Amino acid sequence: MSLSIAIKIVTTDNRTHRFLQTDARHTQKILDSFKHERQHFFRRPSLIIVSYSHTEIFNPREICQIEFETGQALETWLPAGYQHPHLRILAADELAMPDGFDDGDVHTRVDLLFKGGHTLHTWLEGDHEDSIADRNSHIAQIYERPWLLYQPESPGIGLINPATIIHTRIGLPLHDTPSDSWQANEA
Repeated sequence: MSLSIAIKIVTTDNRTHRFLQTDARHTQKILDSFKHERQHFFRRPSLIIVSYSHTEIFNPREICQIEFETGQALETWLPAGYQHPHLRILAADELAMPDGFDDGDVHTRVDLLFKGGHTLHTWLEGDHEDSIADRNSHIAQIYERPWLLYQPESPGIGLINPATIIHTRIGLPLHDTPSDSWQANEA
């Protein structure tokens, strides 16, 4: 199987940009670049993509999300513990799935609203093995992480830039949130 990759970039101006690389050498370079810069991916000075006809330069701080679609196993390029919290894109027919707790595991919809109007509907599969302190940390520090990982509808991985999220809506009332959380009903 040849190593190829499709890249989808959504920017804060609510535009989607798509790229494809089928040359294994260039695909490997893309993945290696990601591996070396994964902690600073959205904080790097620029993301430059050269195609056969032109060059595009993105300001990574203005990228909402980026997806890498490939049949290749990508665990090698990800840090340990990358699956927590586990988010996956919701398909259109899954948008009404019921939220709930199952034996301590959280199953809920999480909507991420970005600068520029882009919205990403995801599903959170929480792990009951996480302690309350770990879950509080995941919630309280969502905007301080270098990126959030998610599973796209197609094989591959997706990265969310927390700096471009303006609002996150979790489908359940969480009762073990940090102690400085506010309690108020929507009016």
